[in-house]
Amino acid sequence: MIFKPIFLFVLLTLLFSCSEDDSIEENIFTGDIEISSQAELDAFGKNNFTKVNGRFEILPPNTGDWQSDITNLNALKSIQFIKGNFIIRGSLITSLKGLNNLSAIDGNFEIYGARELKDLNELSNLKSVSQDVLIYNNDLLENLNGLSKLTSIKNLMIFNNELIEDFDWLKKIRIEESITITGLPLITSIEGISQVTINGSLELTSNKALVDLGGFNNLTTVRGNLSIWGNDALTNLNGLGNLKSIGYDLEIGGNDGLISIEEFAKLSSIGGNLLITGNHAIENLDGLEGVNSVKGITISVNSRLEDLNGLRNMQFERLQIEKSQGIITLEGINSNSKTIKNIEIHGNNFLVNVDALSGITSVEEDLIISDNRSMSSIDGLKNISSVGVNLSIFDNDLLSSLQGLKNLNTVGEEINIYRNRSLSNIDGLGGLTTVGSKIYLGYNESLTNFCGLQPLFKDYGFTGSYVVADNAYNPTQQEVEDGNCQQN
Repeated sequence: MIFKPIFLFVLLTLLFSCSEDDSIEENIFTGDIEISSQAELDAFGKNNFTKVNGRFEILPPNTGDWQSDITNLNALKSIQFIKGNFIIRGSLITSLKGLNNLSAIDGNFEIYGARELKDLNELSNLKSVSQDVLIYNNDLLENLNGLSKLTSIKNLMIFNNELIEDFDWLKKIRIEESITITGLPLITSIEGISQVTINGSLELTSNKALVDLGGFNNLTTVRGNLSIWGNDALTNLNGLGNLKSIGYDLEIGGNDGLISIEEFAKLSSIGGNLLITGNHAIENLDGLEGVNSVKGITISVNSRLEDLNGLRNMQFERLQIEKSQGIITLEGINSNSKTIKNIEIHGNNFLVNVDALSGITSVEEDLIISDNRSMSSIDGLKNISSVGVNLSIFDNDLLSSLQGLKNLNTVGEEINIYRNRSLSNIDGLGGLTTVGSKIYLGYNESLTNFCGLQPLFKDYGFTGSYVVADNAYNPTQQEVEDGNCQQN
């Protein structure tokens, strides 16, 4: 048992009148406490402290064990107030008997790894937790009804409690910052969230039976992230129909049964990124038409997604479309943002072109077109004049021409073009005047014509690294300059 500072308690008598009958005695321990055995807990309890001014932690011993031998908290029956974090980790307790008189915690309240604990009923007098409530990895915990007298907390984090089925106890609690509900496989609905604004983030992840978000009907604003991830039974987002604003990222991912996000029809603002990834039943993104701008768009591994028209009004700084095998074109992508930071189009086996990107004129960082097995044209890039860092085009089996890059004149660092089986010439690079450091062309088995690089080499004095290997023809830089740039 560790007391910091050395064991100290003060017996205070607070007189509210001159009468002895009106006096209240407080037995106060001042300092931080760490207790790791039942014997230590019982010894501490014999002092009958009513208040702890400091952090109070009940922890496993420092022996590598995940749990202590503590089976009950009866010795704490006199404690009414803890001015600091109260943490219970890795114990064998089956109930919180002994905490019946605890009324306030001025700090966080955390219960972790109490694998025999079934309920929190003995907390029925707990009326105040000034900071966060964290309840996680408690295998037999069935409900949290003992928290029903709380009126407000900062953050709520409930995760990996496999037997919890409902959140009725939330009806009277205001959560000032973030809500995280994760890894509750039996929960089917979340009821009782009455507030209009969540000042932090809302994260609903890996709740395999969750089908109803009706408890969020009043919610209009999430000032942090909204993350709905890995909820396999969720088919729609009913309950979020009044949401208008998200301060940071919107993440919808790994929800195998999700068919529709139309409930976002009132959403008009996303301050961060939009990520739609791993939702294998969703076919369109209808519902996002009201959002005019985001930092970035990531559409990834949505096997049935084929319609991007829900994004048609959304300007962006970064675009990533990858491994979405239902997408044939990028129609619906809004390219009115003339200058963007990054484009990556990767692993979309049935995507045939990037025509929807024709409004983009400059990419500040990387432009990557890779592993799109059906792409035969990149003409949609025809208005791009500069790439700030790297241009990479590789593993596009049907791409035979780079004419879509005909207006490109500047690449800040590298050009990497490789393993494009049908590419026969690079005439589309004929407008280049500057490449910062390197040009690599390799394993393009049909590439015989390098004349598109002649102006860069001959007229603009390219001095960087030029590497060619295992193409159908592999001329040196000097040969390209001299006009021997094409295999006869």
